Amino acid sequence: MKNGRTRRPSALLALSLAGLLFLMMPASVLGATPAATVTGPATVRAGDTIKVAVKIGGTGLRAVQGEIQYDAAVLSFRETGGLLSGWGFEEADSSVAGKFVFIIMDKQQEAPIDSTKQLFTLTFQVRSAVAAGDTIRVLAAKLAASDGVDDFYPADASYSVQAAAPLSGNTDLASLTVANATLEPAFGKGTTSYTVSVPFDVSSLDLVAKAADAKAKVSVSGNSLAAGGTTDVAVTVTAESGAKKTYTIRVTRAQDPNYVASGDNALVGLSVEGFLLSPPFEPERLDYVIWLPYEVEQVAVSGTPADGKAAVAVEGAAGFAAGQGNAIRVVCTAEDGTTRTYTIAAMRAAAHGDITGTPPATPEPTGELTGEPTGEPTAAPSGEATGTPAAEGTPTPTGGGNPSDRDGPPIRLEIWEILVLALALAGLGYGAALVFGKGRKGAR
Repeated sequence: MKNGRTRRPSALLALSLAGLLFLMMPASVLGATPAATVTGPATVRAGDTIKVAVKIGGTGLRAVQGEIQYDAAVLSFRETGGLLSGWGFEEADSSVAGKFVFIIMDKQQEAPIDSTKQLFTLTFQVRSAVAAGDTIRVLAAKLAASDGVDDFYPADASYSVQAAAPLSGNTDLASLTVANATLEPAFGKGTTSYTVSVPFDVSSLDLVAKAADAKAKVSVSGNSLAAGGTTDVAVTVTAESGAKKTYTIRVTRAQDPNYVASGDNALVGLSVEGFLLSPPFEPERLDYVIWLPYEVEQVAVSGTPADGKAAVAVEGAAGFAAGQGNAIRVVCTAEDGTTRTYTIAAMRAAAHGDITGTPPATPEPTGELTGEPTGEPTAAPSGEATGTPAAEGTPTPTGGGNPSDRDGPPIRLEIWEILVLALALAGLGYGAALVFGKGRKGAR
């Protein structure tokens, strides 16, 4: 006491201390209860797949459990996802359709919830029998949360929405008009293909298309007409549901009266799949050969025109006869109608062990050897040997040369025989040619 007065603590200081103590108290003492929410899409229709999120807000939360409830006649449960990082999810008591119990917790006790967090998501399929106006509801009930010291019991939370009417699938046109051409046939919403013819001075169609459904969209593509050719103009109707229908107008536009058609009928490429042309292709060379084994009866031939407006046709590339050449014709027709023909001789080998066709009969030896006089061979006088005696019945030729080098008349090959040997070598190999040679020698 001083001067008869007593000091008293400031009321303001006391209030400040009380407020500080209040702020330092744990949430459980303060009575702050975590709050849960369940959210989903604003518009849902029969057949949709929807994803619903379950969230909770609080401080220091380390575990949450509860029960998910839904109408199994309206929703079909698909899967759980979107789990809170660091937390584990367990599902229990799911034997009853339309509900299951969940438990989710901080597995390592290192990631507590200190604000509003998404615990997990639920994916449902809306059943097709759901009608517009039906209620779609997902409820999170019997919730309990813990911070490791105290337990909390948040209020139930739910997501609810009324099913919207199905999206329109109407892809019809109500009308289709062309101001600068006449549609054939006349427009009908069920007819999707039309034709028109226009003069050269019409480069695009002046058309108007109107959808039967106001929620559908109409688009036009390809409305740039090629002179002297045909162009498909597409009118596409896209319904609210995403379904599409295309109306096609095939337009034939006249050629430019001053246009001169190209006469380029040359090829810049010619090939036979799996085989080489002989000689190698050149645009100005018209005749080629390919060698084929007996097993190949047809080939794939392709030709590339120098002018993109020219057309290429292949004739005779199948049904090859064995043991002879087969003509393949590759015809390039220019824009102006003129043609150029490239020919490929497909030489197919004869069948194995056979020479296609019967070769001409080989004349029997007349006793004449090349460079020898004609007549009967001269036999050695009886009792006198001159050189090596000839085998009985075997004439011994006279004249120049060493008889031991000859065991028959010399072989003469005609032109046709050379060709047959070439076929045999190509299709059957060297061994087959030797067999042919020996067979012919025996025939002599």
